[in-house]
Amino acid sequence: MIVLLIVPPTVQLLLYGFALNPDVHNLRLGVIDYANVSASRELVSAMTSNHTFNLESVPTSEKDLSRQVEEGKLDVGLIIPPNFPRQLAKKSAEIQVFIDGVNANTAGIAANYVNQIIQQYSFSLVQGQVSPPVSTEVVFLYNPGLTSSWFFVPGVMGLVLTLIGTLVSAVTVCTRERYRNFRAIVNDSL
Repeated sequence: MIVLLIVPPTVQLLLYGFALNPDVHNLRLGVIDYANVSASRELVSAMTSNHTFNLESVPTSEKDLSRQVEEGKLDVGLIIPPNFPRQLAKKSAEIQVFIDGVNANTAGIAANYVNQIIQQYSFSLVQGQVSPPVSTEVVFLYNPGLTSSWFFVPGVMGLVLTLIGTLVSAVTVCTRERYRNFRAIVNDSL
């Protein structure tokens, strides 16, 4: 009974703390850079500078890129148009992004990452010219490193305590019934 109270909760807390992680890393990125200028290379560099996206493929056509995303060989496809430098000069540049939507959670997180990276890239382009109208400063008080296991472990602790409490109660009732049955058999045989 003591082993049942100590070992499974400890193993479950350790296992779930490391295994349950919603962070997305190492997404496979494919890029078609029709512009092939320093600004477009900086955008691709911004996409791959962290460990969220890894440049896996540089297809030659949009059809190949689309096919690779559809087949699951790539998670994200990025198309930079040939008129990208002119659009940047006019402050209205557009790029096209394909995201594999098979796993909706990963696709949503990847879309948010792409939006954030592109937004940071666009702010870096206008940094010396115009300041953004609204600036925000986000401070995470209880989890500054955004370690996802800090969010999951308290919930897992509640789940494990509930399961262990139920399991121990069931074992206790089962043990008492066996003891009563054993006593009844011993009394009948005497």
